[in-house]
Amino acid sequence: MLIKNVTIVTHEEILYNHWIHIQDNTIQSIGKTGDEPEDADVYDAKNQYALPGAIDIHIHGSHGVDAMDGNAAFFNEMAAQLPNMGTTSYLMTTMTESLDIIRHALASVKDYCYESGAEMLGVHVEGPFINEKHRGAQNADYIIKPDVTLMKEFMALTEDKIKIVTFAPEQDKELALAKYLHQNNIIPSVGHSDATYDTLKELEQLGDTHLTHYFNGMRGIHHREPGVAGFGLMGRPFVELICDGIHVSKDMVKFAYNFIGPERLMLITDAMPAQGLEDGTYPFGGQEVVLKNGEARLKSGSLAGSVVSIKESIKNMKEFTNCTWMDIVKMTSYNQSKRLNLNDRGEIAVGKLADIVIYNNEAELQDTIVRGSRVMPN
Repeated sequence: MLIKNVTIVTHEEILYNHWIHIQDNTIQSIGKTGDEPEDADVYDAKNQYALPGAIDIHIHGSHGVDAMDGNAAFFNEMAAQLPNMGTTSYLMTTMTESLDIIRHALASVKDYCYESGAEMLGVHVEGPFINEKHRGAQNADYIIKPDVTLMKEFMALTEDKIKIVTFAPEQDKELALAKYLHQNNIIPSVGHSDATYDTLKELEQLGDTHLTHYFNGMRGIHHREPGVAGFGLMGRPFVELICDGIHVSKDMVKFAYNFIGPERLMLITDAMPAQGLEDGTYPFGGQEVVLKNGEARLKSGSLAGSVVSIKESIKNMKEFTNCTWMDIVKMTSYNQSKRLNLNDRGEIAVGKLADIVIYNNEAELQDTIVRGSRVMPN
């Protein structure tokens, strides 16, 4: 495939009047308009913006399927649906449930084999090692203390495909789990946590840190205790952010963008199985969630994941912050690829996978290309 008349966006620059040549699922060459190679399959991008496909590192489900179901339907549905929403890679994300259900969900991962569509890159284990005080929609009945032995079992079930573990470090005696995760190249992410700033500074001494869905499910900022939210500003963690305007208001999204910056922010959906579905009541994590007007809530009123898509998050981020397209690349793909040590994606560059999304001037998704094949959005 030859993509002509395209504006290429990288994390560093915008290249106007360019072309991208794709062969064998990868980007073979890039150049300026006028010296294009010949190709029978030509796609005229009409000078719209080409970005790397988004990598969603925190997504529980979509279009009626749930990561906790532990069956192949999850992977097949996610692969088919996510490119329509601008996502080309993702981490299957679990939640706090009974250990048997978590084990079943994790065990399904080892049999995964990529075929087409969005690729599942591994697992984000959210819970059960969290703090009940900030449980949000996580089921309090199944919250337990961090347990290295259990974590080893989880790793074996997935054949070492766990990439991120969300946990509450204040519950982690001597930071034993955090140390184990670092030793095994797994990202320890602070979430659903009441940790103090001092605890997080101690955690930071072990290596790079990470925060799960910033502002949500964490100790907030106080003038005598910066808390988890304060650590996001004052430390150097990578920071997940849900940009639906519901979990975090548009003004606080702008606050995070201004004071944390696109170099550390990562847009996530935290989407639950009702993403892409009509208003109604849906099961999620052993509980009932009511979806109404774009908000997914437990009957208690607590937010229960989101139904926002990456393409909507990008449009919101542009509107809320007036950020650049280069910033969008950082927050949706480049930062994620570096954080997960992915050398084959996250950039539009020669030798990278041809996972490309096309947006117009209004930040509306026009097309998705996964490994060189076009997937028109619904």
